[in-house]
Amino acid sequence: MVRKNTIIASEYEKPESLQSPLEPETRLLVSGAAANPYKRSFEALRLPMLGHMGDRTIKMLSEIQEGLRYVLQTKNEYTLAYHGTGTTGMSGVLDNMIEPGDKILVGVKGYWGDKVAKIAQRFGANVVRMEQTPGSRFSLNQIEAELEMHRPDILFLVSGESSTCVYQPLEGIGELCYKSKVKRRETPPRIYQTDITVQAEAWYITMPKESPHDGWRHSFSICLLYSLREVLARIVEEGIENVWERHADTHKYFTSRAEKLGLEHFVPNPEDRLVATIMFKVPTGKDGYKIVNYISEKFQIDISPGLFVNMGKVLRVGLFGSNANRETAATVIEALESALNSTQTDL
Repeated sequence: MVRKNTIIASEYEKPESLQSPLEPETRLLVSGAAANPYKRSFEALRLPMLGHMGDRTIKMLSEIQEGLRYVLQTKNEYTLAYHGTGTTGMSGVLDNMIEPGDKILVGVKGYWGDKVAKIAQRFGANVVRMEQTPGSRFSLNQIEAELEMHRPDILFLVSGESSTCVYQPLEGIGELCYKSKVKRRETPPRIYQTDITVQAEAWYITMPKESPHDGWRHSFSICLLYSLREVLARIVEEGIENVWERHADTHKYFTSRAEKLGLEHFVPNPEDRLVATIMFKVPTGKDGYKIVNYISEKFQIDISPGLFVNMGKVLRVGLFGSNANRETAATVIEALESALNSTQTDL
C-alpha cells in the first residue's frame, strides 16, 4: 500500500507584522524598571547553547550561586535564581513561607507592599496590613509594636520600595522575628515551579552530583543563565565595594544637579531615600506625562511617571547597573532640563 503525501493547508493568513525582522531603536532605559544591560552580559546571549544536564551547565549553575552569594553578601547555600520576573521571586518567597491560615504582617508603603499583601491573600494567609504614608518608612519601634500586637507567623517588609523610592533599613528586624519556617511546614508550597525544595534539586544543592539526571526538574533558559553568569562575573571583576561606591556617587551627582534645576524630592528625609532609583515631584504648572513623552520622543530616554498612588505626579529615574555612572546621569539631567524649559510640557 502506497501512502500519498498529505498537504495540510492553513486557513489563516500569515501575519503581516511578522514578515519583516524586528528592528528596535537604541534607547537609554532609566525608568527604574529594566535597565540597559552590561555589554558582557548582553553579548553572552549569543554564545553557543549547552545541554541542560551536561557537566558544563552544572558547573555554571554552581558559579552563578557563588556569584549571587557574593553580590548578596550571604553564605546561605539556598541561594539561587528563579526563572521569571521579580514578582516570580516575590511569589516564590511567599509560597514557600505561607501555609493556609498563617497570619502575615505586611508593611505597605507603596505598590510592592500592596502587591505582597494581595499575593499572600491568594495563598490563603490571614493578612494584616501595616500601613505607612508613601514617601516614608517604618521605624523599628513601630514594627516591634505591630509584632507585639498581632503576633504574626510571618513578617514581610520591602527593603527597596521602588514605587516610592523609599529605603527600609532591616537592621534589628531579624532579632525581632527570627524563625526557620520553611523546613517545618506541614503542607507543600502550592506552586511546583517555585518550591524551594524542588529548585534546590534543580540547582544541585540537595541532589548527588553523580546523578545529574535526577536533579533535572525543568528546562532552564541556557542563554539567560549565560547572561546572569556574565553579569555576576562583571561585578566580581569590578569588586562589590566599588559597585556600591559607583552607585552612591552617581546618586549624589544626579540628585545634586536635579536639585539645582528646582526639582523637589518625593521622599523628604534624605536617609529614607533609595539609592539609584530617584523620584521627584512634578513641578507646578507642568504635566508629568508630557515630560515623560517629551524626553522619550526627543532624546530616546525612558523615565517613569511613577506607580501606585503617585502615578503622573512624579518623575522617577533609575540609575543602576551599567547606567550607574556620571555620564549617563548628565545625559538624563540635560533631557530633564530641556523638558522643564519647554512649553510642550505645560499643563
